[in-house]
Amino acid sequence: MLCCLTQGCMSLVEGFSHESRQRKMVAKVDELVDKVDELVAKVDELVAKVDELVAKVDKLVAKVDELVAKVDELVAKMDELVAKVDELVAKVDELVAKMDELVAKVDELVAKVDELVAEVTSW
Repeated sequence: MLCCLTQGCMSLVEGFSHESRQRKMVAKVDELVDKVDELVAKVDELVAKVDELVAKVDKLVAKVDELVAKVDELVAKMDELVAKVDELVAKVDELVAKMDELVAKVDELVAKVDELVAEVTSW
């Protein structure tokens, strides 16, 4: 009888010991769940911040696209300006050539006038 009683007590103690371990495991699982919840909250914050950054980057990309379009437009206008300046330079070159011809003719005319004056004064 003492043996059965001892075995019963031992079983009861083992049950308490087992129950105590279960409580500790449940407490640790609860602690782990709390930490996972904290991590999930932090991940949510990070996701929100990344979303904000993505929105800002999208705005920046849009501004860069606008800038590129304006630069392209400016380059086209500069090309047009260079073409017009080239035209102007060509016309100025033509004018200079005509002026050189005119100056040469005037020089010839002056030379002839000088000859005529010299001939008239020699009479």
